Order: sequence, then C-alpha cells, then structure tokens
Amino acid sequence: MTKKAHNEVIPTTFASTAVKPEEYLWRLAYADPITDLPNRAALVETLDALYGCHRDGFDAVALELPPYFRFASTDVLQSSASHDHISLLLVNVRRFKEVNDTYGLEVGDALLREIGKRLQAQLEPYELVARSANDEYAILLPGTSGAALPLAIEHVKMVFLEPFVVHDMNLSLEAHIGAAHAYSLDSFDGEGGKAVNLFQQASIALDFARQVETHSRIYDQSMGKQLRHRQNLLDRLKLAIQNDELELYYQPQFDLQSGKLVGAEALCRWHDSELGQISPLEFIPLAEERGLIRALGDWVIQTAVAQLQKWNKQGLPYPGLLSINTSAHQFDTPYMVNYFLERTHAIPAEHIGIELTESVMVRNLDRSMKLLKRLREHGYHVAIDDFGTGFSSLSYLSQFPVSTLKIDQSFVQRMEKEQSYFALVQTIIAMAKALGLKTVAEGVENEEQYNLLVELGCDTMQGFLRGKPVSADEFAKRWLKK
Repeated sequence: MTKKAHNEVIPTTFASTAVKPEEYLWRLAYADPITDLPNRAALVETLDALYGCHRDGFDAVALELPPYFRFASTDVLQSSASHDHISLLLVNVRRFKEVNDTYGLEVGDALLREIGKRLQAQLEPYELVARSANDEYAILLPGTSGAALPLAIEHVKMVFLEPFVVHDMNLSLEAHIGAAHAYSLDSFDGEGGKAVNLFQQASIALDFARQVETHSRIYDQSMGKQLRHRQNLLDRLKLAIQNDELELYYQPQFDLQSGKLVGAEALCRWHDSELGQISPLEFIPLAEERGLIRALGDWVIQTAVAQLQKWNKQGLPYPGLLSINTSAHQFDTPYMVNYFLERTHAIPAEHIGIELTESVMVRNLDRSMKLLKRLREHGYHVAIDDFGTGFSSLSYLSQFPVSTLKIDQSFVQRMEKEQSYFALVQTIIAMAKALGLKTVAEGVENEEQYNLLVELGCDTMQGFLRGKPVSADEFAKRWLKK
C-alpha cells in the first residue's frame, strides 16, 4: 500500500465492464449496490481463495470461481504466489450517520462512493478494498507484514485529511481503523487463522481503536481477553440496570462567595457482587459504545427524581439545582423534551439541571438550538459540561440558550501552577459574565485554587476541597437541613 494522489487512476471495480445476464446473480451476491465495490462476502471468499492459491496454485483455484468473481479478484489471487504475509484493515467512518440524518441519503451514498474511490487510489493492483458494512470498509493487503501495518494505517488516515466534496459541499470526516495480520498463508487455515477469524481480529482491534486518541489499533492476543472482560462487564451492567443494583452518589456545589450549598451533581456508581467497585471511567464509555447508555441514562434520571421526591417527603429541602449528565444518545432521542418532561414532572423544573458536552450540542446546530430553547422555556437549567475541551466558539456560545458553563477540572487543577491555564480560566469566567452566564469550577482540590476562583469572580465550585461524592443518605445528613 503506497501513498498516491487522489486523482490517480484507480483499480477496477465491479462496474468496469458490462454485466452479462449470467453474471447478474453473482453481482447481487458479491457487489455492494451503492459503491460497486466488492462486499463482505466477496472479501471473505477472496481470503479463502488466497489460501487455496498459495497451497494449490492460482490456476487450480481460479477454475472453481464463478467468472464474475474471478474477474474482480485475479490480481489479488495471483499475488499469493509471491506474498506470504496477509493483513486486513477495517475502516469505520466516524459519525457517518450524522451525514445521512443531516443531508439525506443521496448525499450519504455519494459520500460512500467518494470514500471508496479515495481508498482505492491508495492501493496496489493486488490489494483489494470492499464495503464490509454500512459505514465500514475492509482493505485486504496481501504481502503486508505486521511490521508494515503502521505505515499502511497512516496511508489510510491520509485519505481523510482533506474534506470530501459532495454535491458542492465540503464534508470533513475521520475514521477508526482496526488491523489484523496473519503471519503466514501456510498457517492461514490453521487454528485462529481462517478468514472469519481474521475479520474477527480486525473487528476487535476496531473496537479498541474507538477508545484511543490515535483512532487506530493493531490486533494482539491480549485484546481477546480484554474483549471477553468487556463483554462480561456489559452483560453484568445490563442486569445491574434491570435489577436496580446501581447507586447514585451526589457531589455538592457551593457558592464561592457565601459558601452556601447551591446544588449537586448526580453521579452513577456501581459495585458488582463479583467484580467489586467498577469505575465509571470504565462502564460509562462501554455503555456508550454498546448502545446501553440510553437505558443507563434513563435509570439515572428516574433514580435522581425519586430521590428528590424522597427528600421532599422527609421534610428536607431540595439541594438547590440537581444536575444530571445527558449523553448524545439521550439528546438524539426523538421527542427529547417530552422525554425529560415525562420523567421529571414530579419536580419543579427549576431544580433540574441538564449537563451536555460541547461536542453533543454542535453535532446538529439547528436541532440543538431548538431543543435547548424548549428546555429553557420549560424552566430547566442547561449547562455546558467540561467547557473548553471541545468546540468552544463564541459564535455558537452567544446563540445557545444555556445558563451555565462548567469549567473543566483539567484547567482548574493546573491554574495555580501554569499561567496559561490561569489565563484560560480567567477568560472563560470573563466571557461567561459578558454573556450573562453562570460558571461552575469543577475539580477544586485546594485552597489556592479556591482563592483564585473567588478572585476571578467564579460563581460556584465543585470538588474534593469542600465535598466528595457521597451516597444519598450521607448527602442529606451532611448538607440538607429541615
């Protein structure tokens, strides 16, 4: 696989010659109808045929393949005589669904074709790209050793550096890439080496690629063990949600001038009977990846509201504003406003805060603006969580109907030692004041940070200096008075 210009001649696709009547069924079986690239079935058969060619010779295997399939795979199969190594890349297009939702299927289909063309332009004649799933491409690289995989991955990443021009629009995309390598075609049909297993290994690596900043991973054996652990964790998390075995902890928020309690943030905690205490840094991203975050978020909202009702019945006051983190999946829920109204109707809306990250809000600006406006009209407070770590922009911040900016703890915890972070916090607070927004500093851990925030005019603090997250009973005991 070598770096090539995007306008170079690309290898042949299924559309390159007229389809004869007798080849029609093979086209349905082996060609992707949108991109005209080989599909997953074609790639799996090519992998199996590669092994056969390496063992028995090209001529023997080629005679057994249907004419249409053989036409598409000749260069790839003949390469097996001179290439022993074989590698597979799975390329997942990040947030492709958003393109379909925002611009429509016609634009989405055109984009898929453009991505396919660019990927093809990077390949040698004996390499093959296929569309293996809705937003996923597979690249077969005969002759690419494990040592050469990092360079091959970088070439794929370069495909996504420049925007794709579709229907006169520039669409910028990124990709997750998972890679796997079979060390020898001689052992390719052995234990753990069949075509399906190579796909599985690349797919596992792709799962891990979604968790790292580089957006790419190469399969190694430890991943299988980690994946089994993650699957076990996911299964147990499903049961924990169903059986109400999770717990909400509450971290207090204090006015920086008066020191009075003004709110709390609801934080999910999980102690498993077999695995012990599971960090939210582990189970929440897992829930997001595997489609369980909506169920988890629903449990959090219902539990938080039930707790507020319980305190109220006990004659205790509301803790001011109770903030609840909202995921992208919840925010994307149809009728999202009604979703919150139904689940929080028993509590006055002014006591409910909804926290969203910047990245969630800017995914679809028009829709976000409408939803946030309606939430505010119903009396909910809306905060931008971890402000400064995402897509901070005055152009949208001045328009979004939010009430609060939460300053990310990574800024707060370094502000007393590093002038650049002090300047960032100072700027965020000044900007918020100019826009009429409240500020909450997260992660305040010492008096120096506290004093600097007071000096800068920050409104609210949250952090271990004044209060760690605690259980509902402990929170009421410490900070709620009749």
